Amino acid sequence: MAQQTQGKRAAHLDGGGQYKSQIGDVVKCSRILDDNPVVKISQQLFTGLKSLFFQSMINNSLETFPKKICTQMPLINWMDFKGNHIKALTNTTFLECDALTVLFLHGNQIHLLPANTFSSLGDLGELDVSSNMITNIQRYIFVGLKYLQKLKQSFNPFSRLSEDHFESLQQLQSLDLEMIEIQNINRIMFQHIRNIPHMYVCKIKEGIVKGVGGPYKNVQNHAWVLLFHIASISSPTSAKID
Repeated sequence: MAQQTQGKRAAHLDGGGQYKSQIGDVVKCSRILDDNPVVKISQQLFTGLKSLFFQSMINNSLETFPKKICTQMPLINWMDFKGNHIKALTNTTFLECDALTVLFLHGNQIHLLPANTFSSLGDLGELDVSSNMITNIQRYIFVGLKYLQKLKQSFNPFSRLSEDHFESLQQLQSLDLEMIEIQNINRIMFQHIRNIPHMYVCKIKEGIVKGVGGPYKNVQNHAWVLLFHIASISSPTSAKID
């Protein structure tokens, strides 16, 4: 991966450093523009970057994305926008991001994820939307993400999930729900991710959790709830609660 370097400081960014590496017969470019006070980026910023593989703009002040961020970057594989001020995504933001495998949106101010936000990201393997302001997760938000292996949704204020929330994520290997109080948790939610080895969970309010009975009727810890559900669906050894 490209060497990290401090980007050019500007309030509105129309260009930036581009760094090349030779991998086989393909020249793959990386651009790192971290720690800048950039508020807005235009579509022209990405013009001519047909070989861009990696884009990082960590800890800027971005408030929005272009309508279609990948239009000029058909080979973009990894995008990191942690620590910005993005408030919302649209169902066109990631259209044409066909090659994207890693997307980091941690630590923004995202409150809305439209139903088809990620539907075009068929090769996505890792998604981080943790530490945002997401209050509601649309049903079928992950449809089409059949290769997703790592999902972070922790530290968001939503409290309910649809029963088919994880239905498309049968390759999931790591799920982070830390500090999420899922009020309607039940066994059906996890039936499609029965082989997941890692879950990161947290405490919930004491009381009866819907769908849990017997010795698990009154629980205080998500770990016990999730362990119970997964152990009931597959073998007890297939679930590891960290």
